[in-house]
Amino acid sequence: MCIPATEKAQRLFTFVQPFSNCAFPALLLHFCIYPFLLSIRYLSSKYLGAKGSWKERILWARTNFHLLLGQGWDTIQKVT
Repeated sequence: MCIPATEKAQRLFTFVQPFSNCAFPALLLHFCIYPFLLSIRYLSSKYLGAKGSWKERILWARTNFHLLLGQGWDTIQKVT
């Protein structure tokens, strides 16, 4: 059975439409970026103490990126 080109275009549009919506960047922010920032805040406060500005925390995260990756991997292993 051959599908007409207009129906193919309609199917493609209905598949792509949610990703072009403004909800997709918000979901990306909520599920990817925000937890990463929280892990930076948690781990840097664990190692730097309660003091420390965001500049110091970001600098700490740049130099200790392996700790952030390890923390995420440990969390994934605990969940599964």
